[in-house]
Parts: sequence; structure tokens; C-alpha cells
Amino acid sequence: MTEEARQPKYPRRPNRWIKLWVNECLRGSIRFELQADERCVWYELLLMARESRTPGIIQATPGVPYPLTWVAHTLNITEELLERTLQRCQMTDRIALNGGSIQIVNWEKYQGASGPDGAGAEEGFVDKPKISKAQQRRNEMAIEKMRRKDEGLCEYCGSAGHASEKCENAESKRYVF
Repeated sequence: MTEEARQPKYPRRPNRWIKLWVNECLRGSIRFELQADERCVWYELLLMARESRTPGIIQATPGVPYPLTWVAHTLNITEELLERTLQRCQMTDRIALNGGSIQIVNWEKYQGASGPDGAGAEEGFVDKPKISKAQQRRNEMAIEKMRRKDEGLCEYCGSAGHASEKCENAESKRYVF
């Protein structure tokens, strides 16, 4: 199998989850400002915002919003429910509509390393992508290759006595670390 065939069709993004703050969801103003069906749509908008290429902004690509009919279809809801929810969320400063893109207001406050009250980071809830040991090793090797190149050393064996293209390891692209 070729390297290209092994690559996933869509790149994986870190943090394929969202934080829902229990007290704010159960006892906060959202309980009184949105109806039950609108709250469901709100939580699904948060999911879409996390999945976005620009976390916190629901859009196809930067500057290109999704059509509302597409968003409603994706969430399996009526356009009327989506429009009503967006209107209420805009009135309560949960979202901002910027050129058709749906921006979650206070995204970093609620989805960042700490919570809405500043707690969380010290408890270990820090957004860090998980890196496999193999990827970590590839990163270390790439850094070492750059260091060798910057210092004028052979990128394959680290020797100062010859150029990289003359190294016996160059043909097989075998690196000695």
C-alpha cells in the first residue's frame, strides 16, 4: 500500500469533543432563554463549531459560509427551527453572524484550556493534541536533520567530512541517529 493510500481522506483534527459545563447547562440562563428544541440545536451548533477548520466558526472555508438549508439538513431539522434558534442565540449573544458564517461568541472562554470561571487548566483539562510515539520520533528525526543541515553536517550520518549527496547512506535514504 502506498503512503498516499494510507493517508486518511480527511485529516484528523485534535479534540474531537466539546466541553459542556454542567452547572451552566442545567442551571444557567440557557434554560430560560432557549426552548428545549432550540437548546438541542445550540449543542449541535457547538459540535459543528468544534469540527470546523476554524474552531468556533461554522463555515465551509474561511469567508465561505454554509447555506442555512445545508446546516438544517445536516442537523436533520427544519429551516424554521434553525432560523428561530439562530435568532434567539444572536439576541442572547451566543452567536454572531459574520458574512453568513456562524461564530460562537466566547468560544475560547468555554472551550479553551480553562472553564468559564477560569478553572480547569490546573485540573489537567488542557487542549493538547495526542501525538503517537511514531509521529513523535518522526518529528525528532526531522528536527535532527535540520540541525545537521544548519551546522553543515551530513544529514544522513552527521559527519562533517563529506557532503550529504556523497554519503553512502544517501542512496538508501538511511539516516543514522
